[in-house]
Amino acid sequence: MRRALVLLLLVLGGCSGDEATRVVVSIDAEPQVKAQSSDIRLVVTDLSGDADRLVHDDRESPPKRTFPHQLTLQPSEGDATRTYRLEVRAVMGERAVATSRLISGYARGETRFVRVVLEDQCIDKPCGTDQTCSAGMCVDARLDVAGFGTAADAAPDSTSVPRQPPQPPADAGTSSTGVTEPAGDGAAREPAKSDAPDATALVDSGVADTGAALPDDDAPAPVRSPVTGAWAGTAEQFNTRATWAVTMALSSAASVGDQVGTIEYPGLGCGGILRRMADEPALLLVMREELTHMLASRPCVDRGIIRLQATTESNRIVWQWYPPASSQVGASATLLQRF
Repeated sequence: MRRALVLLLLVLGGCSGDEATRVVVSIDAEPQVKAQSSDIRLVVTDLSGDADRLVHDDRESPPKRTFPHQLTLQPSEGDATRTYRLEVRAVMGERAVATSRLISGYARGETRFVRVVLEDQCIDKPCGTDQTCSAGMCVDARLDVAGFGTAADAAPDSTSVPRQPPQPPADAGTSSTGVTEPAGDGAAREPAKSDAPDATALVDSGVADTGAALPDDDAPAPVRSPVTGAWAGTAEQFNTRATWAVTMALSSAASVGDQVGTIEYPGLGCGGILRRMADEPALLLVMREELTHMLASRPCVDRGIIRLQATTESNRIVWQWYPPASSQVGASATLLQRF
């Protein structure tokens, strides 16, 4: 049975910004996480002010949710400068089976799409509040919204046509702060009151485990090339056996020599842009790094070559890094697609 939760967290006086500014989050889990959990908990924190502000927490009295699931985040008054932390927990009773976090922001006037997956390798793997678990390792939970999917990525396939981006709640411009949720008898519950303005609006809608399509007023998942999107994982450097986090965001198209994405190594303090190189047989994409920042005390090797290979799973790729002018792999990782 489909459930809907509309959490309206509006600055008093109504919503005067661009209502198109939103982030659509698709939430799913791998088989063992699904098998060991019975529900999903969502916590949203506004990170925009001097102190973090909790704006949604359903851990005490959560609605029943199942995988896959979808929700939409909207900034109060269309303020696209706001940032947030979304925490998703798969739970069985009081046990947190697996937890994933996303720290990001908004793109003004745009609907963006991101995917959060709770991985089997992250079962019973706790991480810090600004970290998420990827490939069994704790990595930085920050992702740049510029790397999220856009409505322009959506395209028709052989059986369907693109649907419109999700519409905001009907009362988003006028409602007082609160939560409206269907009660068991179908009647609407009274909104919970709050004395303070909050940071974001959360439109939360479940998708049945049957895989049924969303209604037309919900957001479609963007259709992308195999490597478009945000990717994250943990790489191993072969000469030292050291491991470090990798986050990478790739655009849908770029000519040879043009920038095709960005890359960050949060634990190493370096990162930069990626330029597309000529295609090579059996590879998804070949790129050259151009680092734009690094720590003076811990410099990273610049102008390395990155080669991407497909796996049997559509949301994972093999990432290999080669030192400049070398044919030997220097580091390797399996990256998980974050949207």
